[in-house]
Amino acid sequence: MNDLQECMERLLAEVLEGEERGQDDYTGPDGLLYCGNCRTKKQHRVTIFGKERIVPVLCACEAEKRKRELEELEKKERIDEIRRAKNACIHDKALINCTFENDDGSLPLLASARRYVETWPRRKENNNGLLLWGDVGTGKSFYAACIANALIEEGVSVMMTNFAKILNRMSGMYSEDTVIDRTIQQAMAQQMIPIFEPLFSDGSFGYRPGRSAKDAILKVKEYAEQGYTHAVSLDL
Repeated sequence: MNDLQECMERLLAEVLEGEERGQDDYTGPDGLLYCGNCRTKKQHRVTIFGKERIVPVLCACEAEKRKRELEELEKKERIDEIRRAKNACIHDKALINCTFENDDGSLPLLASARRYVETWPRRKENNNGLLLWGDVGTGKSFYAACIANALIEEGVSVMMTNFAKILNRMSGMYSEDTVIDRTIQQAMAQQMIPIFEPLFSDGSFGYRPGRSAKDAILKVKEYAEQGYTHAVSLDL
């Protein structure tokens, strides 16, 4: 008997010695142990190294129990994974609880947000976005958060932020220590400017292509020549 066979013999002996026998378990006509609950085998005969051995196996009810335990474990791990993703991807933690399930029926256009999630693979392939536009308090953030939470739950990578944070990042884009940030910000600007540029007021000059502080001064001069006597400077 070689070392491997000796090791296998000891392992089988330890397994059989530690095998639990239920109160209602019984030995069948074939000499194998059966479960007293589901009446299926708890032992099986196999041939190892040319010798027939009896090894323990899971009966039907124990196999079902292990399956349920595994499913519960996987479910818990999935919930934890989604929770970590939401905490990392949604900067405003108050929006994590904004979901379609928590809709109180006050936002009639929420069905459009649901359809966006349901058709996400096609929209992503066609590079189709969804522009939410409206006054303060009309539910834009809730719509966006519902979409973000639903996509995260489906395993889609999401980053939900706001313009204030984007502008704060962009305001530091000329720092020598943020080369990667500048590259990302420029890429974002190339996609966002064509969408939002037409929405800005004609009197807005900050961070807009083809406009500068000099243009703003010339505009003030133009108003002064028209007889206006007061100028108000606004910023976010």
